[in-house]
Parts: sequence; structure tokens; C-alpha cells
Amino acid sequence: MHMFGRVQRVTGLHNKCVVVCLQYPSVATMALPNLSTLELGTKSAKVGDLLDVFDSVFDLTIQIAAESNDAKTICKLVHKQVSTHKHNPAYREQIYKRGCEFLRVNLDAFWYAKPTYNTVFYDACRIATGLARGLEFKNILAYKEGPFYGTVFFVLIDEIKQDAKYGWYLVPEDYLYFRELAIVAIKQNPHVLKFMRASTLQNDREVVLAAVRQDGKMLEWASDELRKDFDVVLAAVKQNGEALQFALGELRSNRSVVLAAVKEYGEALEWASEPLKADREVVRAAAEQAGHAALEFASADLRRDESMLLIAAQCVNYDCGN
Repeated sequence: MHMFGRVQRVTGLHNKCVVVCLQYPSVATMALPNLSTLELGTKSAKVGDLLDVFDSVFDLTIQIAAESNDAKTICKLVHKQVSTHKHNPAYREQIYKRGCEFLRVNLDAFWYAKPTYNTVFYDACRIATGLARGLEFKNILAYKEGPFYGTVFFVLIDEIKQDAKYGWYLVPEDYLYFRELAIVAIKQNPHVLKFMRASTLQNDREVVLAAVRQDGKMLEWASDELRKDFDVVLAAVKQNGEALQFALGELRSNRSVVLAAVKEYGEALEWASEPLKADREVVRAAAEQAGHAALEFASADLRRDESMLLIAAQCVNYDCGN
């Protein structure tokens, strides 16, 4: 949901400040504990109202940061919110606890004793922002029941965003957020689908769709089942008509799929079924897109058809009308 959709839930005095803070995120991370009043128009807001405003801003901005997997901003927001409530120790612990939850800390790992949330949050921030490296990083991943096993998600996200192929290599196949990271990696670089052969992800519809919508030819790396899936194949050929060659089953005989393919890449007519190579509308669309290069794959009758030859002749050096 767009972040401004949430603003509608904040009414009255808080509206103006929340909108400003969302438009300018740096405002949301500024602690102002020394202010006694805040002028909004002609009205004066007292300290209680001011704290309510900052609480509202905190709630909204930390959700946005969490949805963006932005660990650094989560840590900054929590620290600033804590400083705003520095005279309320109990509430500060609740803020730290919320921060731990946003950083995917497994608080159940502290079943033996109630943790000091500020200490846990400090450690979580250190890990989530990439300061835990080498042996410590490996040890965290090796202990699935540990408190920071989920927190490593943020480190892996950063690695994937920097280099999707290398970052994906770091993700254990049995990791808790394996599929979520896969989708991030695919959106970053659809070619990562090639390296998912050992997993079930090549048969995961959402993952494959994310890949073929960016590069249709990634259909080659999808499972046989998804290469027979109408929606997946249609999405692939719309992005790159050459993907038609990787379609399985009856989809090369599906008129909608083949039309979409030849409109994007006329020479995809080569991989159409024989009946569709004799379909005037399909061949016309292919000839309009690629001229004689596409027409050579049409049926013998349509290759000699004067109207088709005229359409193909109008397409010179691939400068074709679509």
C-alpha cells in the first residue's frame, strides 16, 4: 500500500505533521524532547499532543522502513523514539521490543529469562546492518533456534541488492525466509532463476512470473509444469516473443499466446503450430513486425499471398510498423 494511504488513518491535529514527516523522512528521525509547544496554524499543541504526533509518525514510518527491509532506518527510528520518551523506562522497553520484532528477532529464544530488550535490540542492529561478519555470521545461520537467525535476513537482502547472483549464493536452501529472498533476487536480476535448479523455486509460480516479466526467455529455466501454464507463458512472450520456443504442451497452438509472441517478435512464428502458420491474422501480425524474416515461416499459401508480400515489403531493415 502506498505510504500516503496510511495518512488517512491519522486525523485532526496530527495530519499536517505526519504528512510532512512522510514526505521528508529525515524529519521522522529527529527527536525533539526539549520542545514544550508546537505551533500548528493558530493553535498551540502541548507536550502530550506533541508526543502523540511523534508516536503516530513513528508507527507509520517504521512500518514503511520494515516493508522496505531497511534495517538502518528501523534502528534510527527506534533510537530516536526512545530518546523522545526518555523519562518513561517501561515504554522505552516496549519500543525496543517492537524494534526487535521489526528486525525479525526470535524473542522466543529467550524462554529461560526475560531479556533486556535494549541490549537485544542493540545486538540485532549490529547484525542487521552488516557488522556481524565471518565466523559470527556463520554461527548465527547454523543455529536456527537462535535469537538472530531471522535478523540475518537483512544482511542477505543487502548482499542480494548489491549482487543478486552472489547474494543468492549465500542463502541456505533451508533458510526461514528462503522464498522471500528468492523473489527479491529475481526482481533484482531475473537470470538468478538459472541457479535455482536444486530448489523447488523453478516450479514456484510467483517466482517464475517475477522472472519472465523482466526477461521472457527465463521461461527456459522454469519447470515443465509452468512451461505449460497459460498465464506464465503469456507473460513471457509478451516480454520477449522468443520465449515461445520454450513453451510446452498445447500453448504453441494457442492463438492468444502465439499472437502475443509474434506481435513482440515476428520471427517467433517459427515455433507456432502448423495450423497457426496458416492463420492469416497471426501471419499478418508477424509480417508487420518482422517482414520477410517472419513470412518465411508461414504456410506455403500465405508465403505466396500478394497482400502478405505487400505487408512484408513495407517492413525494410526491421523498421516495421507495430
